[in-house]
Amino acid sequence: MRRVAEHQKHTLDGEELSILTCYEEGVRKEDIKKENPFTKSHGILIFKGNSYDYLTERA
Repeated sequence: MRRVAEHQKHTLDGEELSILTCYEEGVRKEDIKKENPFTKSHGILIFKGNSYDYLTERA
C-alpha cells in the first residue's frame, strides 16, 4: 500500500494545477500531514496483480 497526497495550486496565469505526490510503502498518513499541511485529500494505491487500485479519502 502506497499513500498519495493531492492538493491544488494556481499559476500566475490563473490556471489550476493538481499536484499528486506518491509516497513509498510504509509512510504513515500522520507523517504526510506534517510534511504537507496544505494537503486536502489523501488516497491509497493498493497493488493488485500487475496494477494499482486508487482509493480516495478526505483529510
